[in-house]
Amino acid sequence: MTSTRVSPSIAITGASAICAVGTDRHAAVRRILSGETGFSEGDGLENHPEDNPRVAQALDLDEKIGCRPDRAERYLQQAIKDAIEDGGWTGRLPERTAVVLGTTLGGIRHFGDGLRRKDIKAYARLNNSSVSRYSLEGTGLPLGAISLSAACASGLTAIINGALLLESGEADLVIAGGYDPISEFSLGGFMSLRLVAPDRTMPFEADRVGMKVGEGYGVVILERVDDAERREAGILGLLDGSGECSDAYHLTQPQPEGKGAARAMASALTAGTEAPPGWILAHATATPANDGAEYAAYERALGTDLEKTPITALKSRLGHTLGAAGALELVLGLTALDDAKLLTTADGTTDTENFPRLNLLRGEAPNASVDRLAILSLGFGGADACLTVNRAGTPAPTRRVMEEDVVLTGIGALLPGIGARSGPASGQGLHDLAGSVENSALEGLDDPRATRRLAQISCLARAVGRLAVDDAELTTEELSSSDALIGSFHGAIGYSLDYYSDLIESGIEHGNPLMFAESVPNIGSAQASLALGIGGATLTVIGSRTAALEALHLARLRIQNGLAERALVIGVEESHSIIREVMELQGLLLRPDGSAQTVGSGAIAFVLEGASAARARDAKVVARLADTGLAWPSSNSLSDRIRAGRALLRRSGGHPPRTTKSPGPIGKIELAIASPGSKDEGNRSELGAIGPLASMLEAIEEGVPAAVVAADFQGTSGLIVIEPC
Repeated sequence: MTSTRVSPSIAITGASAICAVGTDRHAAVRRILSGETGFSEGDGLENHPEDNPRVAQALDLDEKIGCRPDRAERYLQQAIKDAIEDGGWTGRLPERTAVVLGTTLGGIRHFGDGLRRKDIKAYARLNNSSVSRYSLEGTGLPLGAISLSAACASGLTAIINGALLLESGEADLVIAGGYDPISEFSLGGFMSLRLVAPDRTMPFEADRVGMKVGEGYGVVILERVDDAERREAGILGLLDGSGECSDAYHLTQPQPEGKGAARAMASALTAGTEAPPGWILAHATATPANDGAEYAAYERALGTDLEKTPITALKSRLGHTLGAAGALELVLGLTALDDAKLLTTADGTTDTENFPRLNLLRGEAPNASVDRLAILSLGFGGADACLTVNRAGTPAPTRRVMEEDVVLTGIGALLPGIGARSGPASGQGLHDLAGSVENSALEGLDDPRATRRLAQISCLARAVGRLAVDDAELTTEELSSSDALIGSFHGAIGYSLDYYSDLIESGIEHGNPLMFAESVPNIGSAQASLALGIGGATLTVIGSRTAALEALHLARLRIQNGLAERALVIGVEESHSIIREVMELQGLLLRPDGSAQTVGSGAIAFVLEGASAARARDAKVVARLADTGLAWPSSNSLSDRIRAGRALLRRSGGHPPRTTKSPGPIGKIELAIASPGSKDEGNRSELGAIGPLASMLEAIEEGVPAAVVAADFQGTSGLIVIEPC
């Protein structure tokens, strides 16, 4: 089935910023305009190195910040409330409101707290579904969010995908942005990689040696332009164009010629109005490799327009706020433009020999009227994102979107007791799936020299991705333009624990660089991109039992809305004793008979394509992804959770519902949503984010239509509607 529709224009109608130079966006801009920077000793850090390099932690809020909930929850909640108020929302928010947040650290401070106090309860607050729920309490918003990680491109990635929910009709209001608390975890990691400047940070200078770690929270309110005009909302800017790409080059180093970043910029610049940007907010971490690659990207993307385009490196004043960076810089840039001012880079001397055409703003802030602003963010794993915003009051040219069927053309699975397999395996069935995937199941799927020191989740993601793309018979060229979206509840828990334990026991100066790099939340999508040469958007949905379902949902919308022809979607979980301990403590593994539920790990992957793209390459089609959806409750009560899930299920077209077959308390909630009054008990291990994909795979192999219902421990409900072809 194919239909055509016009993609609506999206407006930013409210914004907030909390960072090292201010706790609201206007105060922060005033301090930047006065020439200030925000570096301090960092008393919010859990631990300091002996030779303190200074950090850029957020200024204190009026209310004293406690440790439980920690900085992430308290500051993020304030930023969300500020953005809602700034957007003029004084009454009830639209019922279909969604929240999309980007982060690289999330609840990591709870991890350190748990290690120090040897308190398993603290570990339970690590996952992002917990952080978002506590942050959203008291805001009037549904209690749940899609949490994305694309490393230091997370904030822009969240805004781009938040706009996608509006464009596709999945929401009527979106709160989107990025955040990251100040943390010893990131400071120790970047110190281990020798990327932290001992003195000042010097973007695009000859003697630049590194960045300063910062803390930030940047949030925007997104609405369809028609909706904003109907309520006479103030409009800060109109989303103009966006680009998301992957370098597919190296985990911690950018592609030297800036090819991925240039493609992201070119996509953003050509998707909107024809005029070049009047101002660029650079990524500019002041590391030797990044600044060189970024300049090369500017030359590729801007050509002769480069030397007349003013560019500002705000990290010289704010520090590197990691997942918050792009969103925070966007908010501050728009705020300055309201006063017809351009923010400047901290004082220094630009390296004109190596960056001869770079128009880097320094000194006193110039007056300027700029209609088009561009923001660039680059992250570990080669994640590149660029967003352009039009302030001229003229929406970007509307896109006519060919909305077509999304089909599955490849399957890969690495499951305990089953091993490795590709394509549907009729009649084999998916039963208990307890334990871990044997290492022998991965043999022949990857180069052992490339994987011998990788985290377990990296090995699983790379291998299952290979199974799926080989089953789909994708070429190298087709992979270079494909997206990769991965979902994981627990992430690289093993390496994260080992790295953080070493950091606490040996001192913040002695972090293990390999373990740090393999601990970042987007490691699965980064490694899949590296292993398979995936050059489209790469991101990981993190911290919830529905994370892989959420990744599947975004992938479907991206294909239907014309942002991608195809996407690799992976659900992956690694095994670790601490996961079981946390879940047992919370009573999440308790069966009705009092026995303990088992826990499994592994990975499942699907290749999704638009039907026309699949036909063009004569691909085999194994099933149709008819629909996906997400819902969040208005409170954490059981009745509200079930009510939200049942409302979501009504869009399934009457297909037979099935759950993730978990025999624990979450399985009972799923049964209450899918089959009210049913006494059936699940018979499958708790699989985390893999669970919904396992039920989806089971329906495909049975050759029957199904509506898979899944629930998260914090309240999110998800739906997958699958039909045989």
